[in-house]
Amino acid sequence: MSLDDLEKDVYRRGYENKRQMKTAYDPDDTRERPEESVDFDPKQWEKKPDTPRTFLDRLEAAFRKYWKIGLGVIVVLLLIFNFSLIRSLFFTPDRVVVEILGPTEVASGEVVAYRVSWRNMNTMVARGAELSVTLPESFRIESSEGFSVEGNTMRTILGDLPPHGSGEVRFTGKFYGSKGELSYLYSAVRFSPAGLSSQFDSRTQLGATIASSPLFLDTIVPLEAASGNEAEYIINYRNNSDIPYSNVRIVADYPEGFRFSKAAPQQSEGNNVWRLGNILPGATGEISIRGTLLGESDRAKLFRASIGVLQGDGTFVAYEQKERSTRMVSPPLVVTQTVNGRTDLAASPGDLLKYDLTYVNQGDIGLRDVIITVEVDPDLLDMTKLSAESGGFYDIQKSAIVWNATVLPDLSRLEPNEGGSVSFYVPLRRGITTSSDGGRHLSAKTLAKIDSPDVPFFISSNKFAASNLLEVRVGSVIDFSLAGFHTDTDIPNTGPIPPEVGEETTYMLRFKVVNYLNDLSDAFVTIMLPSGIRYTGASIPGSEPLVYNERAGSLIWNIGSMFGGGRTARELSIQVGVTPGPDKIGGVVELLHDATFEARDAFSGETVRASTGQKTTSLQEDQGIPHDGGVVVP
Repeated sequence: MSLDDLEKDVYRRGYENKRQMKTAYDPDDTRERPEESVDFDPKQWEKKPDTPRTFLDRLEAAFRKYWKIGLGVIVVLLLIFNFSLIRSLFFTPDRVVVEILGPTEVASGEVVAYRVSWRNMNTMVARGAELSVTLPESFRIESSEGFSVEGNTMRTILGDLPPHGSGEVRFTGKFYGSKGELSYLYSAVRFSPAGLSSQFDSRTQLGATIASSPLFLDTIVPLEAASGNEAEYIINYRNNSDIPYSNVRIVADYPEGFRFSKAAPQQSEGNNVWRLGNILPGATGEISIRGTLLGESDRAKLFRASIGVLQGDGTFVAYEQKERSTRMVSPPLVVTQTVNGRTDLAASPGDLLKYDLTYVNQGDIGLRDVIITVEVDPDLLDMTKLSAESGGFYDIQKSAIVWNATVLPDLSRLEPNEGGSVSFYVPLRRGITTSSDGGRHLSAKTLAKIDSPDVPFFISSNKFAASNLLEVRVGSVIDFSLAGFHTDTDIPNTGPIPPEVGEETTYMLRFKVVNYLNDLSDAFVTIMLPSGIRYTGASIPGSEPLVYNERAGSLIWNIGSMFGGGRTARELSIQVGVTPGPDKIGGVVELLHDATFEARDAFSGETVRASTGQKTTSLQEDQGIPHDGGVVVP
């Protein structure tokens, strides 16, 4: 039954009951009662069509329908809010505090101690706490209490932190760095409030400044320099502590445009590293570095030097670092030079060198009595073969070539923006194998200078308006030789002498490489064997790395590195066999087509090559073979 039908039925029943109450029979009442008419129209209870409902009507209907659900949601939110409010009275993450305690100013290389403390100021437990400490790269751990160390991070499990509980852990270590360097230590505690799975972090940090270094270092550089001038950098060092330091190194970082020439004492690695080894308390030392400085006027050229210790893992840790700058200036008189058309050249002994000098007055006034000089290195340049153009003459007392107004009248007065050029030829000496610096890293230096009495003393204490240093690096000298033997005592050879058709005769080929000057790297020898020549596999020494390609007839001898600074030699002997055919009767047989040595000169950067040429069965060096013992017989 629908709601409308139900309402109609209820109404009818109420109406009939009311009617019955009005017409109920009364036995004492004898009057006739007329029947009452009821004005009832059933159509008035039929369902009327819906009328349009407003927004307020729909809102009221929704409220009547869902008010209980909304009330339940509000009750739940109030319960959650009250729970959080109540819990916050007993626990907040901010009340778990971590702190790093220790010195904020330290000495490089000295042991320092730090404490990491924690406090739980809540009335509830902080569960599963883990403490981590992240250290700077400059810090080296000496000891720690219960920490596990991974890289530069230490971790330890604290467990549950009780209400109003506290504790601390300790560790020690050393800072390694330059004076004034600021480093930070970071610490964090991760935990979960009791009853919750969420994790929170409490973090802190502490800065430490390196106030002093046990290894002192200072530098001296030129305050001003003209482009092309020779620059000298001086490094002074001292151990200020009362303990020795081992594995000490000094590293120099040169400015852009600096061309290294030499250093005293000589560098240990490349051109900028000095291995000092063990430095005793109070020990001092000095390093002098020379080279050419190029750059534009008014530019600052920065030189940096560091002293420190090489760690066990191969990393360099600086204790002290100093920086100094040189200001580039532009003098009125300028001279530049090239050799064989270049400013950077490597040459071999005996090579002819052509030097070209260009000069100009770029000032605002004319300059009198200009003199051009070029100081040369007579130990490396063969001055007996000097050829100077434009009338330049060689002053043997000063080891310098000089041009003045006597030979160049234009030099009597050089007007603004006027200039010219001069040239000379001189070869590198042949047979250079030794020198005062140990026979390594030799450079033929020429220093060009230009001077006038009208130029003021404005470049430091140097009267010369400009100078230009040029170096020609001398490449390493290689002696690559080959000898052949049949009567060899190291590896016995077999077969007939002279060689016979159809019979194999073996020979020993001996190779020798001698390096006199610079260090060599990636050195190898390529030995090419002709067709019909067999490599037997026998060699002395047997430890030399050999790679044989039978199809190509090539044998590669990988030498690797060869030190310079003196007579350094490597030797190899290999055995080959030849079985002559009838076409070889009456002639000699080629045992070796060619052997080529190749390596990279570590100083000059050039590739060094040398070859031996061919070798036949006519072995004049073997005294045990007759004069015609290399000719094939039937």
